[in-house]
Amino acid sequence: LALFNSRFLRLCADLDPRVRPLGYAVRLWAGGQRLAGNRAGGGPLLTNYALTLLVVLFLQSRSPPVLPSVRRLRHLAGAHAPSPNLFGEPPPHFGGSLIPSLFVAGPQDRAQVGGWDCSFPRDAAGLERSENGQSAASLLAEFFSYFGTLDLGGLLLSPLEGRALPRPPPETLGGLRPGPLTLQDPFELSHNVAANVTARTVSRFV
Repeated sequence: LALFNSRFLRLCADLDPRVRPLGYAVRLWAGGQRLAGNRAGGGPLLTNYALTLLVVLFLQSRSPPVLPSVRRLRHLAGAHAPSPNLFGEPPPHFGGSLIPSLFVAGPQDRAQVGGWDCSFPRDAAGLERSENGQSAASLLAEFFSYFGTLDLGGLLLSPLEGRALPRPPPETLGGLRPGPLTLQDPFELSHNVAANVTARTVSRFV
């Protein structure tokens, strides 16, 4: 699954030139604030992967979105097999963009690993770009404002759905372990990539 996570983040960076500088700026800030940088063996801080997913989720949640949800990418890849949707809601649209008018899905875009759907376009070529015209600087300021207004303890941050959702009861989460920050892996949906993060770290983050 780590390979597909890396490919997904690379696709996000290829889809929009603002993704890499935003991710770098947030990781640099978090390191300076000692919110990231766990020593070998783990710790209570955010990992670089978790920080990057927070940036991705933020960009997915803009209006219009800068990045599409993972569910939307699955659809573009032609993965029509049933997949868990926690709230039975229709998949979100991408502000009119990312219509696959030039993109033709192939077998390489569809994958199942350990029972998890890892389907998404492997190449950004042919995918239309976001209609969001905000500058990277504006988005960076909005990133901090966005997370500063969220009650993270009561939310599920879902790159699959491309937004923050009210957190369902633990028994309905399919093995996902909630915590002060519940950030769902885009593909391994039972994995909270921020499960190690303490309430103290979260309070300093927001």
